[in-house]
Amino acid sequence: MSSQIAATASDATAQPVYGAIDPTDVPTVAVRELATALKVLADDVMALARASEWSDEDFRRVEQFFWQRFPRDRQRKIAALVRLRSLIAVCKARRMQKLIAEHGTAAVHSIIEAAASMRLNTSFGFKTSELDHPELSQPGFFGEITVRFRLEEWPGCAQMPGAASFTFDNNEPPDVDILAIPEYAFESGVVPVYYRIFDKERNPANIAVKVDLGDGEGFRPAHEFPRAPSEGIVNLTTQDRADFGNPDAPHHVFLWDARTQLAPTQTRIKLAITASDREAGSRSILPALSGVTGLRSMGEIPIGDLPGLLLGGDFDGDGKKEIVIAN
Repeated sequence: MSSQIAATASDATAQPVYGAIDPTDVPTVAVRELATALKVLADDVMALARASEWSDEDFRRVEQFFWQRFPRDRQRKIAALVRLRSLIAVCKARRMQKLIAEHGTAAVHSIIEAAASMRLNTSFGFKTSELDHPELSQPGFFGEITVRFRLEEWPGCAQMPGAASFTFDNNEPPDVDILAIPEYAFESGVVPVYYRIFDKERNPANIAVKVDLGDGEGFRPAHEFPRAPSEGIVNLTTQDRADFGNPDAPHHVFLWDARTQLAPTQTRIKLAITASDREAGSRSILPALSGVTGLRSMGEIPIGDLPGLLLGGDFDGDGKKEIVIAN
């Protein structure tokens, strides 16, 4: 981030009369004072997105308001007006326009905060550091960004720093599609939950699986049966949203150890999955478990006197697993 953008107050439509302030060291102002000047200019702080539109007549309208109606002393009024002109000037830069267009009011508020408090020499105006960064331009970024400003009163002099932070959100959180769970899946007490995760940026995702057992306690984490084919809850692959509804799309599986949480008398069950990458998506709830008749105990099964082999699988093709014991 070594390259810079510079815009001086001379780029503005007209030069203000400085009067009682030193134009080489303009006094700082409160953020609300600078924001008020901007709102008088255009009724909205987002006026910075239209920095190139404002004329000398628009600035005179702001000045008239400040002289007649703004309850501040002369020096503070002049300082706010001068900083407004310098702020509008620097916001004409294409990089500043791009920042405002992408991040809206969050960026505008941070820019105003910095412009109100950093040192200003009107001969040089504000400088803003290069904002292009490879990581930020890629999809799927979410985090706190600090914009650092540096001011030089003359070439080669010590730079006066300023900074402001805002949330940079270039990410869309993932969504989950939970597939229907057949009632017979509850017979063993280990319930396979099949689901798909969709994400615009195809970022790896984590999931939180929760169940509501209808006991008035709400959702609580579902116990995983930690054996294959259960895939865990972290670093799971995602699919393009264009595949949503495609029955042939691959899916994940989470084995819910229902026997450790669900009593035979609990029959109104809800299951929810929330996926997250850099930020959490919306909760996907599968309420279709209300018809479950509870866990079913299979009782004791005779296996003979000398069992020598145990096999499991769907041997008759009915979709349910059987156990075969050889004597």
